[in-house]
Amino acid sequence: MEGFLSENVIQQWIAEDEKLSDALVEIENLGLSEKEQAEVVFHRISDMYQLPKMPNDIIDEDEDEAIVETYTGEGEDYDPSSVYQELGLIKYLNPDEDPRGNVLMAIYLVKNKLHVDIDEVYIKKYGSKKKSRGIGFKGENTNVEIVFVDEGKSWFELGCILFMRSVD
Repeated sequence: MEGFLSENVIQQWIAEDEKLSDALVEIENLGLSEKEQAEVVFHRISDMYQLPKMPNDIIDEDEDEAIVETYTGEGEDYDPSSVYQELGLIKYLNPDEDPRGNVLMAIYLVKNKLHVDIDEVYIKKYGSKKKSRGIGFKGENTNVEIVFVDEGKSWFELGCILFMRSVD
């Protein structure tokens, strides 16, 4: 993630957005653990920017079902993503980072219609770009974890609520 999105970008975003900065100071002053603060950030900041927190928050208002087609935004195709999904990938790539920073990074990505580079995730796991059928996501909110789903395995039976199929 370092080359893709640096900590400086997040710090700059916080410095330039007074409403965000104030909300983060308020959350930090709640007297909660870092993990509990991350959960509050997940909900409060996602809501502040009206971002989809969970995969089922990405809906087609006309169809009232999960969106599967590709959005087009700012001249590029964009597959909608949730904070939950991006956070799962970020946590895998940066497991020892401050959970609040990981959540902010996920929010930043969704807000700016960006994604974690999925190739980085596969390279970290396998040393190459693709070795599994896809990635499953399980857990709730900031407790998201990713699961590599091999051929013949059911992501649903592994307890996942979302599955991203590998593409060649």
